[in-house]
Amino acid sequence: MGKIFNLLESLELTSKNTAEIFSESTRDVENLKVFKDSVSDIIFIDDFFVGDDVYIQGQYREEEATAKSASIEDIADNKRRASDFFNLYKNKIICDFGCGQGTFLTNTINETKKSIGIEVQDNYLQDLNKNNIDCYKDIANLDDHSIESCFLFHVLEHFENPIHHLESIKAKLVKGGKVIIEVPHARDFLIKNLKIQEFIDFTLWSQHLILHTRESLEKFLLKSGYKNIEIYGRQRFSIANHIQWAKDKIPGGHRSEIAAMETPELVKIYEKTLNTLDATDTLIAIAEN
Repeated sequence: MGKIFNLLESLELTSKNTAEIFSESTRDVENLKVFKDSVSDIIFIDDFFVGDDVYIQGQYREEEATAKSASIEDIADNKRRASDFFNLYKNKIICDFGCGQGTFLTNTINETKKSIGIEVQDNYLQDLNKNNIDCYKDIANLDDHSIESCFLFHVLEHFENPIHHLESIKAKLVKGGKVIIEVPHARDFLIKNLKIQEFIDFTLWSQHLILHTRESLEKFLLKSGYKNIEIYGRQRFSIANHIQWAKDKIPGGHRSEIAAMETPELVKIYEKTLNTLDATDTLIAIAEN
């Protein structure tokens, strides 16, 4: 078995007896086994990594890079994050690890003391530096104990060696500084409860090496030396999206006529219900150095 399996086994999140084949392929790679642990529910790809060049060149982000405007999903995510994490970036020195085009940084820069990006994709890194946002390829470029909040939005699941990265981030945080992590949830309602195969085939991706649970996120953070860990669910795609997956087995319900039913009250109630079931599509973890 490979690095991911060995790490998960060391954290008692899987074993040779409980790791079962969940899928024989991902949406982008055929003949790539995806495992799901029958006890912990964690979903993982073992002994496979696309390589650093994929992230440096960023061809998989081609559609995002050429878009003339932000997608409705990006707009919704940015609005939510700006609201949810206001107290974690207001008047603080922050870092967005894996910042991509730097949308979160540019949207919040007027409220922060200093904003820094970490991004390996060359053109994004160069563009951010041209626009007066300090951006580096490696967090090792930052001084130890210099960051008050470090954000990772849908980044941790890409790492072949996540503990190393979490420890590297911890070294850069001031005492009491926070890491804020957002990841896809292995217990997504469409995966665990409805078991919609078309959604499973759609969502599994070779670059997502680990889909986490609350328990696995906590174990990763404890292993990396963090404390005062808070983990909760967030629902990025609400009830209209779920209805379309259940009805037609395709994505995009949140862009369809079905979305007309989504009042703010319904969206909140649905997210609360999914949280009660531990079945949101996204997990948020906030932990302290």
